[in-house]
Amino acid sequence: TSRGPVALARGTDECVLWTAAVGGWNGTPRALAIDAGDEAHPEGYAWVGLWTERRFHKLNPADGTALATVDLAVSPYGAAIDADGNVWVSGRDINALQSFHVETLAVGPVIGIPCTPYGIAVDGAGRIWLGCWPSALAVRYNPADGSWLTVGLAAGASRGIAVDGTG
Repeated sequence: TSRGPVALARGTDECVLWTAAVGGWNGTPRALAIDAGDEAHPEGYAWVGLWTERRFHKLNPADGTALATVDLAVSPYGAAIDADGNVWVSGRDINALQSFHVETLAVGPVIGIPCTPYGIAVDGAGRIWLGCWPSALAVRYNPADGSWLTVGLAAGASRGIAVDGTG
């Protein structure tokens, strides 16, 4: 395990379990989320979103093989999973949000975002938060009623966004 600012040589870090090529040439893996798993894999499944392919791949946690694919209408830039098993995907290409369910693979509608999204997070109430770039905003989408909340940021534009334990 790397224990300082110098990375270990490729193949020497025992914390890297496997490496998997995902998607086609120039698929550009960009978004990543880990679901809650199941009885066979309680550690969860990795979902990798490919920007240029507008697609997500579900990877086997044991060896990285692709188990399922989901095609979307947005180019995945960021991803976060809610408590109900919905992967929420931010698409910077068309400034939109889209979701799919990790078990049924059902894809939700394209939802326009009132800014250009960068970071994405889901809070404890299942609302989707997006950091906006280059505007000095964060926005929140509530899937329960389709409403948006816009928050101005005094510190300037945001990229990443997270929700802490207190909401």
